Amino acid sequence: MSTKVKKHKLLGFRSGKPWKMAVASVYYVACTVMAVTNLIGKPAMASVYSIGAHDMLIWRLEILVLYLAFMSPAIFISDFKLRDHIVLLRLHDSRWTTIAISFIILFIMIIYVCLGYLHTNRYTICLNAYQQNKVVEFDEENGTYTVVDPSATPAQ
Repeated sequence: MSTKVKKHKLLGFRSGKPWKMAVASVYYVACTVMAVTNLIGKPAMASVYSIGAHDMLIWRLEILVLYLAFMSPAIFISDFKLRDHIVLLRLHDSRWTTIAISFIILFIMIIYVCLGYLHTNRYTICLNAYQQNKVVEFDEENGTYTVVDPSATPAQ
């Protein structure tokens, strides 16, 4: 009667070496904590500007896509059945695996950039102003806005 040792499939746990498992655990936990924190939170600029439901949904989708990008090596290189369905990964050759993961991450980043274009114009204006430490004043009646630099000293 033979006893089979359960093989760890997840990247970082396959060899059973403690240092690899520790590094992988820290990485997986850090990625997950950052994703969950951002998903239940709001963007930093939400403290200054009101953000609509549409933009919040897009922002949360961007967080999920970034999480997928960071977790893709673990998802696609680990010994899961998913690997056997991707042509370059089923070869189990490090060169082809590197190329495949690069293409997967590139595709995920293209999705991330495309999601950014789905934000409303108002969100984009507010984000740019927030990143430049400026303030946007909207005139709802005329549909116009003004970007103000609060650090600029008024002319005397």
